[in-house]
Amino acid sequence: MASRAMRRAQYVTRIIRHAQQCVTCINASRASMRHVHQCVMRSNASCAAMRHAQQCVMRSNASCAAMRHAQQCVMRSNASCAAMRHAQQCVMRSNASCAAMRHAQQCVMRSNASCAAMRHAQQCVMRSNASCAAMRHAQQCVMRSNASCAAMRHAQQCVMRSNASCAAMRHAQQCVMRSNASCAAMRHAQQCVMRSNASCAAMRHAQQCVMRSNASCAAMRHAQQCVMRSNASCAAMRHAQQCVMRSNAYAQSQSVVIAEVPETTLLNELTWIPPPNLTQRWVIFLPLNKRLTSRDCPDRA
Repeated sequence: MASRAMRRAQYVTRIIRHAQQCVTCINASRASMRHVHQCVMRSNASCAAMRHAQQCVMRSNASCAAMRHAQQCVMRSNASCAAMRHAQQCVMRSNASCAAMRHAQQCVMRSNASCAAMRHAQQCVMRSNASCAAMRHAQQCVMRSNASCAAMRHAQQCVMRSNASCAAMRHAQQCVMRSNASCAAMRHAQQCVMRSNASCAAMRHAQQCVMRSNASCAAMRHAQQCVMRSNASCAAMRHAQQCVMRSNAYAQSQSVVIAEVPETTLLNELTWIPPPNLTQRWVIFLPLNKRLTSRDCPDRA
């Protein structure tokens, strides 16, 4: 029985290795991108082989053919996203129409093009002072100026590139502070990116907090997709999803147990299973669009 559970755990681990959030940014047609999330294509390379790749970062024109399992691939060109049906984080860096991207997430508009058609789009990035009035349901709207975010009460991932206060952004998600400004008021903000050594201690409910320094993630109990670019420990990230360790951090010693699931189970169907031993800590990876709750994620530490 133990051997069977171990094989299933290894199977789930292999599934999790398939990185999520492959990024593409293009002017090509979005007709086939029904399930595309946050894909950024920044180059001319083909993403045809990257069906399962997430967040693979390609900063040049090199081919991504061999990067099937790579994470955080950023394609900075006009390559086609036709094969990236399941890709996430598609960023539109031009004035191309987002009309076909009704369900796309995190579409980034780097110009003054209208976001009127993006009613359901998430993470639309406005790099100018254009009004976000029409973006009532848009998520992750990026304001690159000092314009007020007061009207963006429900906007997600609003990026403040200056020292402007985030005090009014109580419900904003993924607010990116590029300075040392305090994130103390961002209790409910998601995916707050701290590019400095500022403390994330107050970010109890923040999602996808990216620590680019050695700052500790110990207080980030509920953070999702915390990217540790240093040797900091991810031991306290009991409920975090898609924690990318870019260093020598050792995860096996953290008492993490993956539940036994059928081999036919897809990654986006995994749920929490009560552990037989309440002294163990069970970590199950949930789909990105499922919000973690105390009912879904019982803390059995």
